[in-house]
Amino acid sequence: MNRRVGGVCAGLLAAAAAVSAFTPAFVTRAGHHFGGIIDNSGIDAVSGATKWGYRAGVGAQVAVGGHHVETGLEYLHFVQSITYADATRGFNGSYDLSYNEMRIPLSYNLNLFENSDGKPLGVVRTGPYLGFVLGEQGDSSGTVPAYDTGGAEMGVLLSGTLYPLRRPGGFSFGLCCDFYRGFMSFFHDPYHEKKHFEHGRLATLGLGLVVRFDPASAGI
Repeated sequence: MNRRVGGVCAGLLAAAAAVSAFTPAFVTRAGHHFGGIIDNSGIDAVSGATKWGYRAGVGAQVAVGGHHVETGLEYLHFVQSITYADATRGFNGSYDLSYNEMRIPLSYNLNLFENSDGKPLGVVRTGPYLGFVLGEQGDSSGTVPAYDTGGAEMGVLLSGTLYPLRRPGGFSFGLCCDFYRGFMSFFHDPYHEKKHFEHGRLATLGLGLVVRFDPASAGI
């Protein structure tokens, strides 16, 4: 009888440990980003400049092989200007573009520099992103060509995070630096044609704050 009870208890403890291993941690990020639509730098008639942008997102992380796999949802806002100066085609003016994007990431997070509790002090994150451009608006001045935007775009993220501050209850606070490069164009005009792979894609460099909550560390 005692052996049966001991076997049941051992089984319950093993099941609890397995569930704990797959208990997700939650992370939120917010900050600014620089960059935007990659303009056709091979043509002097068109140039682009990003004034500013901001982003915020949430994610869930599951431990896999001592590291983490993460997915979630991220919101980005862009404000960008594109200027045309092409006397041959009769274009001389600019667009002030304002657009929003929702991104769904799927990243592998490589944990580095663990502390005495086995928690990572640094994380390298990389993986694909699927984005949907929403709420695009363009105000023009002068004579400018027509343009259109595709609703979806894709790219790859490379990110680094440091967690210098930890607090009881499973909370970690850190800083992140993200580089994103799109490989699917979504902005098209006579100078950024769909058939060209390089033009009309997104590229951003972001800096932000990170808050991570690990229920396992909090004893939940």
